[in-house]
Amino acid sequence: MKTYNMVVDGAAAEIGIKPLSSGRYQVVIGGMSYDVDARMVGADFLSLIVDNRTRDFAFFPDGEGWELHGKDRRHHLLVSDGRRKAGWGSGAGASAAGPAVVRAAMPGKIVQVEVKEGDRVAPGTGLLIIEAMKMENEIRSEGTGIVRAIRVKPGDAVERDAVLIEIGPAE
Repeated sequence: MKTYNMVVDGAAAEIGIKPLSSGRYQVVIGGMSYDVDARMVGADFLSLIVDNRTRDFAFFPDGEGWELHGKDRRHHLLVSDGRRKAGWGSGAGASAAGPAVVRAAMPGKIVQVEVKEGDRVAPGTGLLIIEAMKMENEIRSEGTGIVRAIRVKPGDAVERDAVLIEIGPAE
């Protein structure tokens, strides 16, 4: 069993994961053992069956961790022991090299745009809400900057990788 030190919703947790068979795992959290069947459904959706209960999540890079959006809950996960996945984060914050481009992680429909051009954003600022697979998912800024362009409006249908918002460096 591999053990990972993680931060889940701000609380430290040690999580053990042991592969059992194709897609099945034994997961130990806080001394409690769970039988988990995990399947990717598309590039950004994870379907879990935990002790015969189904949980579906959309997941998004969020800084050095992941934001998991379920039907009625959101969770933030961060591997805290240095085994972080290289390249986490889509760059939804500006750098000196130029504007960051916020792209759709999945096809969906824009429900709400939470910022306007010229707004200053910081890590965690809500940018927009996209509906995909009957779930509303808030897309947040991963960095600091100024909203330079908004390429969508409520009601727009977007494809995966569509440009949604451009964030430029803060002046």
